[in-house]
Amino acid sequence: MYGHDNFMYQNMNYYTGSWYPFFFMALFALAVGLCSFRYGRAPDRLGQIAFYTTPVAIVITAVFALLPQPFGSLLYALAPVCMAPAITRRVYGVIRTAEPGRRLTSYVSAIAVCITAFTVWTLFAIPKELAYLIPALLALPAWLGVRRNLPLPEDAPAAKEFRLSHQLLLALAAIVVLLFWLDLTHAVIHTNIVATGSATASLLYTLLGWIIPPAGYLIYAVISDQGHERAGFICGMSLFLVAMLFALLQAETKDTVLLPLALADGFGGGYTEYFIWTFPIHFLISARRPVFVASLGVIMNLISSAYLWKADVWLPDEFLHLNMPALVSSAIAAVLFVMVVHFLFERHREKTLSAALHALLLNHAAAPQPIRCREDEQPERQAIAETAAAAEVAANQEDPGLAEIPSPPVIIDAVFTALENQVALLLIAGCSRRDISRKLALTSEEVNNYINAIRAKVNDAGEPEPDLINASIASEFGLTRRETDMLRCLRLNMTNAEIAGELFISEETVRIHVRNLLKKLGLENRRNVSAWVEGLKDNAG
Repeated sequence: MYGHDNFMYQNMNYYTGSWYPFFFMALFALAVGLCSFRYGRAPDRLGQIAFYTTPVAIVITAVFALLPQPFGSLLYALAPVCMAPAITRRVYGVIRTAEPGRRLTSYVSAIAVCITAFTVWTLFAIPKELAYLIPALLALPAWLGVRRNLPLPEDAPAAKEFRLSHQLLLALAAIVVLLFWLDLTHAVIHTNIVATGSATASLLYTLLGWIIPPAGYLIYAVISDQGHERAGFICGMSLFLVAMLFALLQAETKDTVLLPLALADGFGGGYTEYFIWTFPIHFLISARRPVFVASLGVIMNLISSAYLWKADVWLPDEFLHLNMPALVSSAIAAVLFVMVVHFLFERHREKTLSAALHALLLNHAAAPQPIRCREDEQPERQAIAETAAAAEVAANQEDPGLAEIPSPPVIIDAVFTALENQVALLLIAGCSRRDISRKLALTSEEVNNYINAIRAKVNDAGEPEPDLINASIASEFGLTRRETDMLRCLRLNMTNAEIAGELFISEETVRIHVRNLLKKLGLENRRNVSAWVEGLKDNAG
């Protein structure tokens, strides 16, 4: 899409290019969105469609530049529609089948390879009649892989289980708006760097403009896969703010800070693009249409690229150059973006803690055993549930205090203090830190200290030791400690939610460990685990 004007008109630039790439990107985004939504729970069906549409897209890409107008342009517009099923299916496949701790890295690696290949492709003066044979050939691997079976996970949530709160929706909308504005700033700085490289015949700045961002994507993906996403976010946005400072200096002093600007914008401004590509993936586990959610990063990137390509049509000229008003407004947007994302991080942490506390409250209300749903077998847990419900009612009243909450049970005997126990119950009831501070007459600092202490105690709560048969299987098949935990829980026919509650980890982490366990044991279905272990015991006997 970006290469169209480069080879057809020898002009590849934001703002001054033709409308063809804009329509290409817009149609591509629309086609990916429709495909991923329609087949959001049927990746195999989508793969079957892509098997027939992808060869058409490959042929169109190879020949459209050879045809007279308007036939060539019509085929050019048809290419993304035909390619969308394969791209959608492959994106979901990469995310879905990636090894533990490498999901984002695997996904972003494919993006980085594409950007690098594009950079090399556009640096050579290839005749337009031959230029499009290269992307046509590069599309072949996508076609070869779309027919591989890739069903939804057994424990994929049903449609009715997916919910987004109004607060979360507003936060996500704010993130998208701010991201697009920050991406515009990155595009302006990036275009300035590449244009300077072209004007001075400097290959260095051209390469820096194109190569550093995908390198940054990979770095941030590795950091996130290692569980340090917050650190990556802080580094990326800090570098972006530094890039805006250098850009302001560049506007005043011309080329003296171009090199540090290229580095800061490549790794900092590139973070905004990385965030666009990847942040929808965090909603994949709870999504009722996982194929659609997996593709949202691609859709958002295409929409962002489309509006940037002809930004001069709907944005004032002063926002498309390095100057004080544009950069100051972007710096303000960056600060707001950091605040909104921080809010989402905290909401996620509190929800995770609340779920772990709820599981603790249930697990310690009776003898240790798998959680079951039949209330007649769990009278003590029913009483606990009523206590939590009373806490929720109290939380929704105007000023109830704690007097109306029945005598709260201690969630972990001899671990939580009385006040920590009360804070934990209010967290389970969905109270915010501000509500807890008001209800318990505590300062914000005191509430934060109690929550941090609760989180530390939850993390240190400990886990049951595996029995001898589990230990024997773990030794024979090289299972990790977590995989051994999964074996023990699957033998008890526990669901992912029950396992997550018992081990105080997320359901997404459970899914990863279960998938690795089944792979090591050579089993296709988690329901086969109990019978398989019993068979081993019989053979051993």
